[in-house]
Amino acid sequence: MQGLRTILAMNAASCLGFGALFLLAPAAVSAFLSPIPAWLISVTSLALLGNGLHLNSARHRAMPSRWEVLWFSLGDMAWWLASAAILIWLPLSMAAKGATVIVAITVAAMGLAQLWHLARADRDAPFRNMIADWLALPLWVQAWLVALNLMFWLGFFRLPGEAAFAALVAYIASGPILIALALWSGGLTRIVGAGHLVPWLPLVPILWRHAAQPEAALLLGAVLICLIFDIYDLIRWLAGDRLTPTQRIT
Repeated sequence: MQGLRTILAMNAASCLGFGALFLLAPAAVSAFLSPIPAWLISVTSLALLGNGLHLNSARHRAMPSRWEVLWFSLGDMAWWLASAAILIWLPLSMAAKGATVIVAITVAAMGLAQLWHLARADRDAPFRNMIADWLALPLWVQAWLVALNLMFWLGFFRLPGEAAFAALVAYIASGPILIALALWSGGLTRIVGAGHLVPWLPLVPILWRHAAQPEAALLLGAVLICLIFDIYDLIRWLAGDRLTPTQRIT
């Protein structure tokens, strides 16, 4: 568990450092991240400091609690999604966008690293298990997922600026959430598709505004079909269908 404690220490340092910065200089941070208000920066500082102290306490234990690690990773993924929403909806400067992206990637990486170490405690090779699950998916599902990704890539180059940027951010934002859910649930279970719901739902109205363009209409239709599948799978998962594709064929 030394690797996990190292990640927790890095996460604690990040939270405490940014928490102190946000607490001591909310106006300056707000000016840099305009139009985010200073009061929200101050409130965020308290959450970061509290989480940092909790992380620091957990890292000193010989065996950090599984639920604590899940809680920390959930917070990291929430930060990642909040950063994606800020990038899509707020008119930040290029410098602020760059800083937001760098911090979000770092936070998401720590969250995934925590989950990976936690998964390794239960399974020898969590990522190898995910590859086996992918290969065990029906061919039509594999083909659909490949086509869906190709439609997103087409959109990045053919959509209008606003829609292309929103599609890019939503697409990238879903990645760490999908991996986090796969690590947490032990493979490509039906809950993994829920990783599309939060980052892709805000994309729907943006694509709708540009639906007169064929590429936007095509991507909008693909996203809606995917979300319907994801909601169906989430309902099945909540009803108790929690086997991985590999487990279904063994």
